[in-house]
Amino acid sequence: MSMYTTTDFYSACILRACRIQLTDIIKMSSKTVEFVFRENEKECNRVLKSHWDGELILPTKDVVGAISELKTRLHTVLSNDKAD
Repeated sequence: MSMYTTTDFYSACILRACRIQLTDIIKMSSKTVEFVFRENEKECNRVLKSHWDGELILPTKDVVGAISELKTRLHTVLSNDKAD
């Protein structure tokens, strides 16, 4: 299965709001993480292009839910790293 990665938080939120599975969040540095999705690059780029072109219609609830989910998961990744 191919994977897609991004370091952009809001792009990751859009992909999650579109129900694309997030498989991992990898800490790259003290200020950078990489979001890893279980979907090919072509499909993720299509979704993101559609979003930035103003063509993607998503329920607000899904976008807010994705932002909340990723903030929580991001906090967990960063908190676990500090404990090591």
